[in-house]
Amino acid sequence: MADPNTRKTGFYIDRKLDARVRTTMLATMPMEGHRSLSEFICRAVFYEVVRLEARHNNGVPFKLGSGANVARGRPLRD
Repeated sequence: MADPNTRKTGFYIDRKLDARVRTTMLATMPMEGHRSLSEFICRAVFYEVVRLEARHNNGVPFKLGSGANVARGRPLRD
């Protein structure tokens, strides 16, 4: 049964970056202890979120206003 505190999500990623992420995850599993690609990505995202909160919001998590949504789908190309 899935953990009720987790949420499945999806996003697009450049193929070269995807290969780099997967290769790095596999190469560092024994040293860093991540057990899956999901765990590796969640850890990387967590560190970036903490960095941005520290840089732009005095280390406090940002709060979304009512009605704030992340755009879905592929980004529009110029």
